[in-house]
Formats: sequence, C-alpha cells, structure tokens
Amino acid sequence: MARIRSPNYPAVSLREAIARAERIYKEEGQNDAPRDAMVRHMGFTSINGASLSVLSAVTKYGLLEVTGDKELRIGDLGLTILYPESHEEKREAIYRAANNPALFKEISERWPERSPSDENLKAYLARRGFAQRALEGVIKSYRDTMDLVNETFAEFEVVLTVPSEEERSEPASAVEAAPPRRSESFNPMQPGEFRVSIVGNRLEVTASLLDEEAVDQLIRILQANKPLLPRKNYHDAGNSNDKNEIEDHSRSSMDQGNELRLTGFVEDVGVAE
Repeated sequence: MARIRSPNYPAVSLREAIARAERIYKEEGQNDAPRDAMVRHMGFTSINGASLSVLSAVTKYGLLEVTGDKELRIGDLGLTILYPESHEEKREAIYRAANNPALFKEISERWPERSPSDENLKAYLARRGFAQRALEGVIKSYRDTMDLVNETFAEFEVVLTVPSEEERSEPASAVEAAPPRRSESFNPMQPGEFRVSIVGNRLEVTASLLDEEAVDQLIRILQANKPLLPRKNYHDAGNSNDKNEIEDHSRSSMDQGNELRLTGFVEDVGVAE
C-alpha cells in the first residue's frame, strides 16, 4: 500500500522558527549561505530529514528567503521580528509570518472568530488529505504559532524614553502641564494590553486587566521600571508621615464586563530613611 503523503505544513511553530532564525543571524547576519551552513547555524550537525524540515519551516514563515542555487539568507521579515523598531512593527511582522504558511492562513480564515477545537481541526485536516500520524504535529505547530500571535498582541508596550537632565530639573508643575508624548503608532487599548511609558519625570501606565495574573504581571512590569524614576527622600522633606499621604493619580473602572481598566502615573519612588 502506498504511503500517504500529507500536504505541506511547517514542521515547527513560528516560536521555534524565530529562535532558529536568531541563531542564524548571530552567525551570518543577512549573508547568503548554503543550506549545509544554515542547518549547522541552527544547531544541527548535518543535512538530514529533521534539519531540512526545520529549515523548510523557517522559510515557509518568511524568516529566510532563497537567494540563489540552494542558498538562503535572513529576509527582511525575519530581521524585523528579531530587531523591530517598535512593538507595533514586531506585532505586525509576527502576524504576517504566522499567516505566511498557506495551511495556517486557511485555518485562520476558516475560523476567524475563534480557534477550532482539536477534534474539529483533526476532522478538517483529515478531509484535506493529512495522514493520521501527522495530525498531532500539525495541530501542535499551529497552536503554538497562534499562541505567540496572541501573546504578542497582549504584550504591554514599554516606551523607554529616558528623561534628560533638563527635564528632570524642571518644576513638577511644568512637567504635569506638558501633554503626554505618545508614539505615532499609538492605538486604542485592547483587552489584556498594557502600556507603560516614561513621560518627563513620571511613569505613565495604561492597562486593561482581565484576570489576577494580569495584575501580577503589571506589578512585575512596574517593579522592572522602578529604577527609571527619581528617588524621593521623605526624611529630607521634614515629614516622615508624608509616605502615607500619597496623592491618587490613578483611576479605574469595571464598566467593561470582567475587564478592569486602569489609567494613571507614578512620579517618584518614595524612600523613608
């Protein structure tokens, strides 16, 4: 009986393909290189079925492009994902890469509102001619790729515009009167998205929180950005009780169903000595 050959699909997820592409870029940049060099850069010892499958997957996502007789290079899409100029650019590039494989684009267009269940996908892929032994691998690759897309769209945007010495020395009133600086690509807040940016002497936060884990994640983000803020010494201010008299610069609402929206800013890190 002849062996059933499944239609083409990426053997690994976009997440793994990006990791492999990063290894290639560290060794070659955007140089053209033959396939045997590429598979070694990815961590394989030689050209074989496994290494060629991964190389093919990286190419299907558009991270590698063919430049000549069995030669490839990191493409512009791959470079954008590895070293984006902005969060928006990376988000768009990952979305494009995830839908470059024809099968993944087909599935996304077939179920645009919600990803189908595994059983639904298995039935669909079987009708498309996939062998039973290939179904688990296809679904795993697709799921992990779409998870990466969703993670990227839910990521917070951190704009690390470190204030200059002149900005730090300005009176607080002058800083507060200045309009917030936002990137030109600023988009309305999406559910589950965080934005944290440095504006003058303060850390500006906008967040859409969907669950307790999102709150914990926002706390970790704020802790990571804490060193960017100036330190305030309450002892020097002459009133150690000031640490308990913190002006509320934030507002929150629960008018979005189960979504907590938070907007506010922090101007300094209080230190009681």
